[in-house]
Amino acid sequence: MEAEVGRFNYIVVGLGGHGSAAAAHLSTRQCEELHRGSVLGLEQFPRVSHNHGSSHGRSRIIRLAYFEDPRYVPLLRRSFELWKELAESRGDGEKLLTMTGGLMIGHPDSTVVKGTLRSVALHNLPHEVLSSAEIRRRFPAFQPPLDDEIIGILEEDAGYLVPELCVQAHCAVAEENGAELHYEEALVSWELLEDGSGVRVTTNKAVYTADKIVLAVGAWAPEVYGKSLESSGGMRLHASRRVLYWFNPTTEAEEEGVDGLAQFRGIPVYIWDLGEGKGNFYGFPHQAGGQPGGVKVAMHYVSPTIQTECTPDTIDRVVSDAEVETMRSVLKDRMPKLAGDLISTATCMYTNTPDEHFLIDWHPSSQQKVLLASACSGHGFKFCSVVGEIVSQLLVEGQTSMDISLFLLRKCRRLRRDA
Repeated sequence: MEAEVGRFNYIVVGLGGHGSAAAAHLSTRQCEELHRGSVLGLEQFPRVSHNHGSSHGRSRIIRLAYFEDPRYVPLLRRSFELWKELAESRGDGEKLLTMTGGLMIGHPDSTVVKGTLRSVALHNLPHEVLSSAEIRRRFPAFQPPLDDEIIGILEEDAGYLVPELCVQAHCAVAEENGAELHYEEALVSWELLEDGSGVRVTTNKAVYTADKIVLAVGAWAPEVYGKSLESSGGMRLHASRRVLYWFNPTTEAEEEGVDGLAQFRGIPVYIWDLGEGKGNFYGFPHQAGGQPGGVKVAMHYVSPTIQTECTPDTIDRVVSDAEVETMRSVLKDRMPKLAGDLISTATCMYTNTPDEHFLIDWHPSSQQKVLLASACSGHGFKFCSVVGEIVSQLLVEGQTSMDISLFLLRKCRRLRRDA
């Protein structure tokens, strides 16, 4: 075993979306308390942006009227505040966060529409309800059938984050406040110290000790958290594969005086519920500059019959022609001008909990020394800023000002008993 080379107050394992935010908030808190150098961040990949995990793809939706559960809305309010503060402090506000408005589309009884309206009602959120004809008129890129009952819920407080820039900004804050960030250094194991004073962390390069650690390891969580989590906490995590697509819209709209691409520059971010258990897809306006260019779209929730469970080692990074054609078939009757030439694809992983809510809690065998932070299930990136703050509060103070009862392990044990 390598000799121990450092003692820290806190170690953050994983510097993706949530880990980088945790390192930033911890280092800010420690810097204010004049304990510079007491935070260590560990990342198995190089410092440059990569596509191995779930913090890539040039865009992530952020929205306030949350269809998944209205209990997320207070967290989102704080998350918006923190993202805007971060953007302003880095001097690149529009690059990091772009507000576009958000449009949730589907039948009135669909999961997306019903859930959005529930959050709207409970939190008195400003919004508009648009008919199919109004959606077409205001946003010609969307073409819901006029003979259907599809509606859209339009809100102003929505937009997108650029995940690569968000991670870079949080890491920069952490280092400016004295945190040590080690790249290309992978976790091998963690264990409680025999005297109960902290945690020993072994990597492929060194051994460290810390008062407390947080494991923000994304799709590596099922392996890193250990089987004891499933047996004692009732929580089985698994990763599933998703595909991101970038299309070049067709420009067959000259007779209307508007080319196809222009129609996609001003649209809001959106989620379109397909109904009947078919899942939903989402997308973004055209992003100027950067790679791969074009207009991004992807399936969010998909039918359980085609869920692709994977691990970071087994995920298939090759996108098949059949998958592309399936995405085209979804688009052609709803956003026909988007189903043009394919520019690029990428894969990412959703780290899923049984109820699709997050997991933020102490490891059950860690004596409140090892915090688990898996804000996941495919809708977590927008929460990175507030999750980072929550993690810092839990590690330093042992409690948080935010309501995280929805994310605790005891909730999972209760669900298992009631099943």
